[in-house]
Amino acid sequence: MFGRKGRILLVIITFCGVFLLSYFLNQAYLRKNTATMEVVMVTKKVPPYSLLSKEDLAVMTIPQAIVPDDAVLDLEEFWQDSPYYTTDLGFGAGDLLCTEKLSSDHFTAWGKMAALTNEESMLIAINTNLVQSCANLVIPGSLVEAIVHLPAKGMEEEDQVISCLEEPALANLLVVDKKNAQAAPIEKDSREAIPAVVVLKLHKNQQTTAKKLVYYNEKGTIYLLPVGFRSEIFAGWAVEG
Repeated sequence: MFGRKGRILLVIITFCGVFLLSYFLNQAYLRKNTATMEVVMVTKKVPPYSLLSKEDLAVMTIPQAIVPDDAVLDLEEFWQDSPYYTTDLGFGAGDLLCTEKLSSDHFTAWGKMAALTNEESMLIAINTNLVQSCANLVIPGSLVEAIVHLPAKGMEEEDQVISCLEEPALANLLVVDKKNAQAAPIEKDSREAIPAVVVLKLHKNQQTTAKKLVYYNEKGTIYLLPVGFRSEIFAGWAVEG
């Protein structure tokens, strides 16, 4: 089909094509292995389930070839969505900051627990009857006032009903979780919701409030009256559920 000159020309063209392809592939390989980029690294050891602070991070330049897909490249952009918590792996000094080792406190139980330290808060669980406590209106994010019923100790005494008028500590309590009596998530249209365990968040300096809630929970019945709502608490609970 081809003459001798044609065959020689075809060999030359093929050789040139292979040479150029090899050249460009080598150049691409060299660029990939010599090109650098900025990434975010962890400057000191951060234990598992710990709050990540900006002081723990720094920007460094490394070869692009060793940068994992989930590496954080822009520190300022990353920090706009904080706070972040480490997962069960944590970070060592010099580790690259990778998103698979991070979690938001809204979406995990241990993240919420870790946040308590930073917020100087504590949790307390009380028993209630959701039918008597406005049913499904008592959800994470609800601000409630508590009313306590204490039965009489004897025939000559009367029952006591205590509200935040008598006990200011019973006002503006924040609900952060609720479970059934077996501490399992409450499902819709389930009678397991009666009775329920409701978790309240208190500041660490509210020890008196915590003591009163424990006392009333042991001696009587606590009813919860919703008076407000904090949507950011509900959002984290809903995603986790």
